[in-house]
Amino acid sequence: MKLQPCPDDFLDTARFRFENEAILAGSPEKVFDVVASIEHEANWFPDFKDARWREPGVPGAGAIRDYRLTYLTLVEHFTVWEPGERLTFWVSDCSLPLLRRFLENYEFSAVADGTTRLRWTVAYDPLGFVRPLHPLLRPHFSRDFRRATANLVAYCRRLHGAEPAAG
Repeated sequence: MKLQPCPDDFLDTARFRFENEAILAGSPEKVFDVVASIEHEANWFPDFKDARWREPGVPGAGAIRDYRLTYLTLVEHFTVWEPGERLTFWVSDCSLPLLRRFLENYEFSAVADGTTRLRWTVAYDPLGFVRPLHPLLRPHFSRDFRRATANLVAYCRRLHGAEPAAG
């Protein structure tokens, strides 16, 4: 199913969103590489099956990726690719008819102890006929993004060998 492109201000104006924040072991550049790399995805994102870039070479802003979970497939369009700082994509196609718009934004910032603060925002707009089911579906997806965040914390700890400071 085709989704609508997200306007430039969608991250700020979307009515529905999930926000997760975490402190991760590793520099912002290292954490960005984990989040942006297909090779790491299966280690932290629940239900991940596979992904591939549509065009070979270095991914970046303007790149398109096919992404598959156990229960759906997506086509992601990367609009911001700033290593160590920010990563943003919107979804143009989804195999389940749930959404009108969907966007993910990752912001990375250095913490004084050498770790990284990640702020991960998922902004979306469910389809009209899905809205009555939204209160039942939202907790499932919210749990998946919280679990992905916790998995990412644990995975970065294993990769980068450092404990984030308690905060």
